[in-house]
Amino acid sequence: MDLEYVMNYLRVDADEDIPLIDNLMAASEAYLSGAVDDYAEKMKDSKFKSMADLVRLAMISEWYDNRVYVKNDRYDKVSTMIRSLIHQLQYASVEVI
Repeated sequence: MDLEYVMNYLRVDADEDIPLIDNLMAASEAYLSGAVDDYAEKMKDSKFKSMADLVRLAMISEWYDNRVYVKNDRYDKVSTMIRSLIHQLQYASVEVI
């Protein structure tokens, strides 16, 4: 998943948001890496990677759209949908070749 793909997903044309989106991309990767056991190994499975990319897009989108809540405790929370997807990733059985 690259910056251009994420910007298209978010429907963002402004270059001024590139540093923010880069930061959100890194944060989403770090978040999943910390939340899912054996994340790096599981990312070798194409189905797992597709699901992880979807979760990352959802996280990035939520954080980008709700960035005004930075000073609000709500910002620290992720939606129920994202939590559910992360649980699915955590307990996914993958076959890594």
